[in-house]
Amino acid sequence: MRVPLAWLRDYVDVELSPAELREELTVRGMEVTAVEVSGAEWSDVVVGRLLEVRRHPDADTLWVTKVLTEEGGEPFEIVCGAQNIAPGQLVPVALPGATLPGDRQITRTKIRGVVSNGMLCSPRELDLGGDANGIQILGTGREYPLGTDLRTIYGDVVLDVDVKPNRGDALSMVGLAREVAAFTGAVLRKPSVSLTETDEKTSAHVSVTIEDQQLCPRFTARWFSNVSNGPSPDWMQRRLVAAGMRQVTAVEVSGAEWSDVVVGRLLEVRRHPDADTLWVTKVLTEEGGEPFEIVCGAQNIAPGQLVPVALPGATLPGDRQITRTKIRGVVSNGMLCSPRELDLGGDANGIQILGTGREYPLGTDLRTIYGDVVLDVDVKPNRGDALSMVGLAREVAAFTGAVLRKPSVSLTETDEKTNAHVSVTIEDQQLCPRFTARWFSNVSKRRLVAAGMRPVSAVVDVTNYVMHELGQPMHAYDADTVPDGRIVVRRARSAEALETIDHERRTLDEGMLVIADETRAIGLAGIMGGAETEVTANTTRVILESAVFHGPTIRNAARKLGLRSEASMRHEKGISWDVPRYAADRAAQLIAEISGAWVARGIVDNDPEPKARRVVRGDVARTERLLGIPLDVGRIGELLRPLEFEVAEADESGTWEVAVPPHRLDVVEAVDVAEEIARAHGYALIPGRLPRAALPPYRADPSELRHRVRRIMAGLGLSEVVTHALIAPEDLSRTGYDPEDPGIVRVANPLSEAHV
Repeated sequence: MRVPLAWLRDYVDVELSPAELREELTVRGMEVTAVEVSGAEWSDVVVGRLLEVRRHPDADTLWVTKVLTEEGGEPFEIVCGAQNIAPGQLVPVALPGATLPGDRQITRTKIRGVVSNGMLCSPRELDLGGDANGIQILGTGREYPLGTDLRTIYGDVVLDVDVKPNRGDALSMVGLAREVAAFTGAVLRKPSVSLTETDEKTSAHVSVTIEDQQLCPRFTARWFSNVSNGPSPDWMQRRLVAAGMRQVTAVEVSGAEWSDVVVGRLLEVRRHPDADTLWVTKVLTEEGGEPFEIVCGAQNIAPGQLVPVALPGATLPGDRQITRTKIRGVVSNGMLCSPRELDLGGDANGIQILGTGREYPLGTDLRTIYGDVVLDVDVKPNRGDALSMVGLAREVAAFTGAVLRKPSVSLTETDEKTNAHVSVTIEDQQLCPRFTARWFSNVSKRRLVAAGMRPVSAVVDVTNYVMHELGQPMHAYDADTVPDGRIVVRRARSAEALETIDHERRTLDEGMLVIADETRAIGLAGIMGGAETEVTANTTRVILESAVFHGPTIRNAARKLGLRSEASMRHEKGISWDVPRYAADRAAQLIAEISGAWVARGIVDNDPEPKARRVVRGDVARTERLLGIPLDVGRIGELLRPLEFEVAEADESGTWEVAVPPHRLDVVEAVDVAEEIARAHGYALIPGRLPRAALPPYRADPSELRHRVRRIMAGLGLSEVVTHALIAPEDLSRTGYDPEDPGIVRVANPLSEAHV
């Protein structure tokens, strides 16, 4: 699991260095397999403002932009081919001499007769996982100061954490933050949820049926209306890129190959005098500075936008050098960057819009916005709770003593009730222990800070974001494609077919769990949704699912179909009962904030009653023997309480009793608690001792002397003769024995005269 440190710090104060954090997590069973620094390969990529955008005089697809990267400075021109630039935008500007990912050097160059003084950078060129056809827009106001080094915007440390199979609770940012909080003593800050709901009820639009409760223990759903399914905000896109959720071409580093890409504002956008498809933009990258022109071909630019400006000399991903050049007779002083050009995973046909107000100061280096250090954390199979930012932050807080900050949720609901739109039926409670649903309406398009890029569903990005944040997979359905909002959680029918959102038609069997309406399957539970009900750019009403499914059933279905997803991985490792409602409310809050959706009042929840904590008991003396360290109940409490265990007072019998936190599904026996004690104490602090084997006293074998005599005599050259037990009377006479002696035992029924 990829864990951006900046994101983790939203939930817990991490005062350790990345190396120290890596060591602390690793010794406590959360092996950090890699530590990456995003933005490390950038240089001289700063924030610039587009003052003017005009068509290149000699190229229909190019723009000459005027860019400012320093308040009060002199604007300069950059030639750009992106279609999403507009005057006023703040953009990353790779200045002449800049270096971009792939050791790409930016120089001042002439493009079709126009000198380009750097380059405006796309997300792809900055290795931000976006498109190469549009400039990375940093804003359209004052989001970043002009000239700001882009590394201060995008640079971060990313941990790659190996979450163990039994720690599904750690497969989220909050889950890992909980671990960090436990070991550091810091306070865990969960995301706060503040949700404004309408009077419309979710239950009026959504109903859920669960055929097998074991396969889906819990299912929650919310209903939304007035949903704006436009692009996601820039901050969310950046975090999803760093976490590995959005597609990137150069996965490891964001912003490392940029230089001289800065935030600029587009002051003016006018048609190129000699090219119908190009614009001449006037860009400002420094407050009080001189605007300059950059030629750009993007169609999503407008005056006032903040965009990434690659200045002359800038370097973009792929070792692309930006120079001042002439494009169809107009000098372009750099380039306005699309998400693809900055490697931000977006489209290449539009400039990366960073904002439309004061989101970033002009001249801000784009690396400070998009650059990040990424830790590649190997979360072990038993630690599903750490497969989230909060889960890992919890771990960091635990061993550093920092405070875990969980996301707060403040939700405004309408008077419309969710249960008026959604109903849920669970046919087997074991397969789906909990299912929650929310309903949204009034989902409408609106220009966001990422305007101008190829539209990416904000609703889908929110579900991915919250999954990484809290570890709860969710799925959004277009409510208009689910008749009467009726949802049934059941086993698939034999040979039932479903086209998933990857547009693959899959044949299911009865061992698989599906989400269905009255007549058809509409999704593979815990794995992937169906194409017929997916959220699109035209969606206005949404049903949001947040559920707990039976892990082994999800794992078997994913394996059979060859369809293991981020969602299925988390369900396989186990999800705590208390997370679905929290995650649904958190997602509802973000969707409402981003899209202006109306959140229906209430939530459909098949199992809303709180669950008692699991209690585990053990013996202090046995725990000491297992771990090899001196312990008492007081010390056990000191070690376990930061991990959110409740430890009872000691009794006279020398036993301990702990109540396990709900997210720790892997802790069921005394040995599991002992493992947590060892992690909290620190594996490195447990002294290593060789085993002391007890040797029993030696007892000689009575036959050993006889065997020893035989070996010695054979060694002296003697031969041992083995005679028959039965002999003839005459043979006995030759040895001096009387055959008639009563002491001689004769065979009553000899087989021959020679053997009597």
